[in-house]
Amino acid sequence: MKTSKQIKLLDEHPDMTWCFTNGQKIDNQGKLIKEINNNLPSSFDFYFFLKNKLNPLNNSIIYRNNLKSRTFPKYFFSIIQWDVVLMYQMSLNSIIGFVPVNGLAWRRHENATSFSKEFTGYKRYKDWMVINEEMKKILDIKFHKFFTNKYAYEFLMLAALKNNKIFKFLYYLTFFLLTKPILNLSYMRDVFWKLRNV
Repeated sequence: MKTSKQIKLLDEHPDMTWCFTNGQKIDNQGKLIKEINNNLPSSFDFYFFLKNKLNPLNNSIIYRNNLKSRTFPKYFFSIIQWDVVLMYQMSLNSIIGFVPVNGLAWRRHENATSFSKEFTGYKRYKDWMVINEEMKKILDIKFHKFFTNKYAYEFLMLAALKNNKIFKFLYYLTFFLLTKPILNLSYMRDVFWKLRNV
């Protein structure tokens, strides 16, 4: 049902390059970690996707194969989260689709890559900085506000403090405070609560 509905939506919209569904994340015992229950229009553009901070479950996505980019930017092959870049590349000058069904249950095993040091350490957040800078090179300026390094600096400074790398922490904290946008008071309070409890 999930697949047929997604294929039908793609067939109805020739300018749609990919679509996704809702779903669940469960642990290796079958316990629910998180329910993804978006309420979205059936089609929207890349700006809407970024503005609403959507983060589709990878296994819920169906891409239109004949429109896939045959050449990828060089950095694509050196970053951990290449799947995000693929979503971004496929969203340029096209629309994105959504089917409001619970399309899958994604089991997160305790030894999954997404829990590993490689995935949750410095490299992941430095990769985000690479993605941000590379995307700003090819996108109109109205998109640039979605590709700030503010959040990358937040996680880098938390990781540095957790590992007792004080000079690294101070370095990333400085850039965090100086990088626009200057975020609201409740967000900053939350960040400093995290720092206090590392």
